[in-house]
Amino acid sequence: ETGIKGGTLHAINHALNNNRPLGMLDFSAKNNIEEDKIPGGNRKYISERKAVGLFSSEDVEKFEEQMQAERKKRIQAEYTGRMKVKNKDCQEKADVLADTQLSLKL
Repeated sequence: ETGIKGGTLHAINHALNNNRPLGMLDFSAKNNIEEDKIPGGNRKYISERKAVGLFSSEDVEKFEEQMQAERKKRIQAEYTGRMKVKNKDCQEKADVLADTQLSLKL
């Protein structure tokens, strides 16, 4: 939750600059909240599609799955880049490494 000039913007900008998924509480999903009561930063980033609006537990679960998928891609790319070998064996090792790191929450 952030205003337009909140301190949380450092973390938001870091996430955006590093192409990381960004989730924010979507107050607009709750019908009885007045527009001017919704933090400006949340409105801004969700409306600009820079952040995923989160309201329900299902939203959070989907977002977590998206974050894990993105992390797996980064791990695979890093491993594949280190190996500098483009063959099936290298891709299989990258997949195993990514799955292992995700399961260990590294």
